[in-house]
Amino acid sequence: MSNQLQASESRAKELAATHEKVVDQHRKELEAKVKLEEKLAASAKNLHDVRTRLDQSERIAAEKDAQVAALQKTIEKSQVDLKVNCVLLRNFVPVEKKVAQGCHALFKLQPISDIKILRKVYFSLIYPHLQYAILTWGRVPATYLTHLKVLHNRSIRCICKISGAAHVPMLDLYH
Repeated sequence: MSNQLQASESRAKELAATHEKVVDQHRKELEAKVKLEEKLAASAKNLHDVRTRLDQSERIAAEKDAQVAALQKTIEKSQVDLKVNCVLLRNFVPVEKKVAQGCHALFKLQPISDIKILRKVYFSLIYPHLQYAILTWGRVPATYLTHLKVLHNRSIRCICKISGAAHVPMLDLYH
């Protein structure tokens, strides 16, 4: 019986050793599984962070694209306005020159003419450009119009034979 007992004990020891190995192997597998799950959780968190940053970048890129589009529209409108202003100024300069020439003619005629003749010169050389060229100078910037107003005031002073520093009166030129 002692052989059987020894055989049983050795069999029990073998089974215990095998059991220990299986338990140890199972523990290692569980530890590896836990580490893998931790890595997976960290990767999922990193993926979430990357997606969040990507969404923010896409939102910022969309905002920048909208800003660029708005700036392009503004630039295009400015270019159109600049072209229109160039055309208007190109048409305005001859009108201004003709008014200046009429004003010069008034100054030349002032010493030798009376008010009736000066009025006729005004209505023939200056008034038509002011009255009928309104489409030309109607949209011109105010800085150019001030020069036109100065020329007009000079012509009125010339007609009324007033010095250059005096105030231009409200004058009824039609009578």
